[in-house]
Amino acid sequence: MTKAAIPVALIAAVAAGAAGAACSIWAALDDPYKTELPGFRDAGDSAQDAADDAGSRDAAVAGRRVLDAGFVPYAIAVRGDTVYAADPQGGVHVAYDASAAFMPFWTGDGGDTFSLQTNGIAATAAGVFWTVSGGIHYCSVDGGACGFFPSNAPRDIAAGSSVVAWIDNSGVRTCPAGLAGCVPTTIPGSRGALSLAVIPTGGVAWTDGGSAIQLDEGAATRSIPVRFDVAAVAVDAVSGNLSWVGQGGVGYVRLDGGGADSPLTSTTKPIELFARSGVAYWSLRGNSGIVLYCRVDADAGCAPKELVNGLTPAPTTNDGIAATSRDVLAVVSSNLTSELFVWRLTP
Repeated sequence: MTKAAIPVALIAAVAAGAAGAACSIWAALDDPYKTELPGFRDAGDSAQDAADDAGSRDAAVAGRRVLDAGFVPYAIAVRGDTVYAADPQGGVHVAYDASAAFMPFWTGDGGDTFSLQTNGIAATAAGVFWTVSGGIHYCSVDGGACGFFPSNAPRDIAAGSSVVAWIDNSGVRTCPAGLAGCVPTTIPGSRGALSLAVIPTGGVAWTDGGSAIQLDEGAATRSIPVRFDVAAVAVDAVSGNLSWVGQGGVGYVRLDGGGADSPLTSTTKPIELFARSGVAYWSLRGNSGIVLYCRVDADAGCAPKELVNGLTPAPTTNDGIAATSRDVLAVVSSNLTSELFVWRLTP
């Protein structure tokens, strides 16, 4: 089988027409932060951005604004303000600089299967990594130097500057970020892991659904107890803290000690989690695809709010969340299709 990255020159050429390209986005404006996170929006946003925001708010009042598709999103990852989304055939699409205009990043020959709610994608300065039915694809962030690493039914994946970690039938496995020539290491006792994250120092945090977060730091391992069962973990790339969420609570852990949590009244377990600048975003299976969010590091504790999508019929499951400095993005699926929803972050 022949698989090739989209050449960088082609990407640059496509970018010139990206504003008019199909995007696979439902845009439904909410204002989740009001004045809570003044640093989340670029200080240099233009008058045109402001006009666009006003138009989006008007569209939200009227119902919603829909941009055409182009691909079906199955998972999402973010590196800074660059967003990567995987499709059912194992291809990847990219939107640069907090834009909502996606273009091809990597295209396979149709021999891969990327399963919704099973496979995942991760992005870091070391590259873009995504799991498919038979292994892990990887490329440098510019779409070059691509390769494939066979693995036994890999699922969730996370990456840092020097380490890639994923979950397969053996447990949590790790390799240097390049993956070329990798001989994976399996973390002892990690079989049954549900969610994982790579911490800034290169260690791996993971949970098996119990009331502790396991942290493997290479030479040492430790268990971090929390008050509630943990369904998902994620590293806040801005603060460096480890966020977590479960059916009973949400919180964060500082890797040098300390943290906080708040109780939740969920009826089902969360299935997706993303953290940025002290804010955690998570979603519940079978809860109309709603994304919940709150400041996990607030002195008054977490007070969850909803990002309402307003779609009819309502979607059923959220399959991935990410945030740039401008938007929150979520992959939401129903029995009919999977879509990418976007909410603008405004002061």
